[in-house]
Amino acid sequence: MFPKILRFIILEKNKDFRLSLKTILNQIEYFEVVADFDDFDSFIFKDKLKFNSILLDLNIGTYKCVEFIKKMKEYSQDIKIILLSDFKELIYSEAAVRAGAEGVIFKSSDKSIFEKKIRQFTAFSE
Repeated sequence: MFPKILRFIILEKNKDFRLSLKTILNQIEYFEVVADFDDFDSFIFKDKLKFNSILLDLNIGTYKCVEFIKKMKEYSQDIKIILLSDFKELIYSEAAVRAGAEGVIFKSSDKSIFEKKIRQFTAFSE
């Protein structure tokens, strides 16, 4: 049996961070970034992508994030949505987690923390 591969879509406003995160994730075994976008409008028309996880920038807007999470969970409960945040205060992410996001990773975290949190939030093991 082949191991499960986590296929990510990154929705991140900051281009430099998005590209860095894409590079980092693609270096981790069984992780693959299939697409990255800077806003929701770009993503909406890409529904044929094969993915099972989304990394979602809270800076896009909490209300938009909550609505997006609800729509994605209606589409598939199996999609794992992980929030990316600049804010240490969790108040900004609480509504998104209530809407169905798995949890938050702070953007200032190093590669090992990103990998650990992603594995934790997706219940992924090799």
